[in-house]
Amino acid sequence: MELKGNLEFNSLKHHLNYTIKRLTEVNRNNINQFNEELNEIGNNIFDLYIGKLSTNKIVEELQNTLLSEKIIDKKNYEYYLGIEGYKKLEVSDGSQWILRLGTMNQAFIHIHPARNGKFTNRITGSTWKTAIALKLFEVELQKFDNLLDKMNFVRKKYLKLSPVKTLKKNSNIIKAIYFLSK
Repeated sequence: MELKGNLEFNSLKHHLNYTIKRLTEVNRNNINQFNEELNEIGNNIFDLYIGKLSTNKIVEELQNTLLSEKIIDKKNYEYYLGIEGYKKLEVSDGSQWILRLGTMNQAFIHIHPARNGKFTNRITGSTWKTAIALKLFEVELQKFDNLLDKMNFVRKKYLKLSPVKTLKKNSNIIKAIYFLSK
C-alpha cells in the first residue's frame, strides 16, 4: 500500500506502470517481502489503470481538486463524499478515479480507478498476481515447455493458488502478461 499524505493508493494493484517499475526493484533473494505486497492485491475483481500518468501525477491532480473544494481534513472529506460515500473525479488524461473513505487513520482518502473508465481494465486479483509472478520469474520459468505449466508452477509455489486447467478460460492472464511486457 502506498501512502501519499492523507491518501491511500494500492499502486501495485491499480497502476500498470507502477507495477512494471516495481518488478525491476524486487529482490528475488527476499521474495517473502514482495509476496506480502502481492497478498494485499487480494483475489477479487478490480480496476487497473493502464494509462500514462504516473501515480504522483494522479495523486497531485486529485489532491489539487480536493484542495480547491476546501477539503483539508477527514471531517470535511466525509461531508464531501455525502450519502453515497464516494466521489468520481476526472484527471487530465480523461481517466476517472473513485474516492472513498480510507481505512487507515492517517490516510483517510482511498482512491482507485473507476470501473469502465478511460484507460481502465477490469481484472481479478488472482489473474493479476499470476501475471506479475510470471513476469518476475520469467528467467527461472524457461525450463517449462508451455505457458500453462509456467502459470501453474507460480500459482502453486509462490501464490498458493489452485492450478488452472486450460489457457482458453484464463485468457485474461495472457492479456495481463501482455500489459506487463509493454
